[in-house]
Amino acid sequence: MTVVQPNSIAGINSITVQSGNSLSIHKSDGTLIREIVAATGVSTFSSVSVGSATTTNNAGKSINIGLGASIAQHTDNSLTFGTNGDPRATIDASGNLVHGGGSSRSAVGGAQLVQVEGLTAAAGFSAVRNSNDAHGPYISLAKSRGTALGAVTVIQANDDLGAIRFGGGDGTDIASEGARIEATVDGTPGSNDIPTRLTFQTTADGAAAPTERLRITSAGKVNIGDIHSQTTLNSHVGALNLYQSSSSTHTGLLLAWEHSNTTTGIEERIQFALGDDASSDNIQKAGYVGVGKDDTWQGNGQRSSYLSFGTSSAATESEKFRITSGGKVGIGTSVPESLLTLYAANPTIRGNDNGTLTGAIEFDTTQNTFYGYNSADIVFSTHSATSYDPRLRITTGGDVLIGHSSALSHSGIGGFLQI
Repeated sequence: MTVVQPNSIAGINSITVQSGNSLSIHKSDGTLIREIVAATGVSTFSSVSVGSATTTNNAGKSINIGLGASIAQHTDNSLTFGTNGDPRATIDASGNLVHGGGSSRSAVGGAQLVQVEGLTAAAGFSAVRNSNDAHGPYISLAKSRGTALGAVTVIQANDDLGAIRFGGGDGTDIASEGARIEATVDGTPGSNDIPTRLTFQTTADGAAAPTERLRITSAGKVNIGDIHSQTTLNSHVGALNLYQSSSSTHTGLLLAWEHSNTTTGIEERIQFALGDDASSDNIQKAGYVGVGKDDTWQGNGQRSSYLSFGTSSAATESEKFRITSGGKVGIGTSVPESLLTLYAANPTIRGNDNGTLTGAIEFDTTQNTFYGYNSADIVFSTHSATSYDPRLRITTGGDVLIGHSSALSHSGIGGFLQI
């Protein structure tokens, strides 16, 4: 049956063509619009246009929707979604979704199910939550030991729960890892109980993989450096731990402050605090270590400073110990007048050997001088090649012995001098 240039055809329930033939639909000028080929009446199209559809693409099979939108299947079995005449997202034959352009490729850990790639700052993703509550958007990463979709098989200690990896082009590929933030099971997990540690890792110059630099344990302790591998220290770690291995003089911890005040005595401190009542969180200042200016620090050449130590008494903090820029040590005073200055109502230095009140004060062994307090006698000694030799002794009875360790019998004689 051939119908030529009708304005409309209505009331046709079916059109039957001879077996093996097709049904062709042409424009008035004879141009083919569509050819339907199917013995049973099922239609097969290389492309379908919906609406005003002026979309053009090189895909063998496509659906063109409106002005510039399309869904196309390519010879490599990939499916492309396009807008404004350009491809925007592709699902390749492996099921990987590439958004923005290009094809799926290995980037810091292999090709992933979702890839975002572009030429501008828009090559990223954002999450925005609009809700009348205190909650914001989030990223969820989860892990199970199951082998099927939907599994909840329990994980084990030291399993990785998830990571954020950073990498870049190195002239060969973009597979090299520069840094990583990773969550790892930090104990034995159970129902609604997953102890986890968080690690921060960076790759050193010349290295091929990142190294752990900082760890926050499941107990809330912060470790900087590889202290967790030092088994002899594991039982001594505190809330904040710093470890670094070096074969030469090295700065382990640097604290720096920029201060605009040039007044002498301005301090920057490491502050300590203690709580005396856990139920009320009554935490008060308990002591400090401070560094301060010994001059006005005007100009590049003046950098004199002192080190101070303070403690708290009856909720009042005060300095107890100071080392000046000149190396003088003051106990009870901030202005020591000699290498060691003790300032108090009754300054005393006492040696105590396991509670027996025996001890010694050594001034300078190179000068062979030694002062001691031993068995209630005051003894002055000099140092020979291998030992201390008593030279002068003041006994508990007031006797002065020079060159002797015990006094001769002198009953009734006070203030005895024996040479």
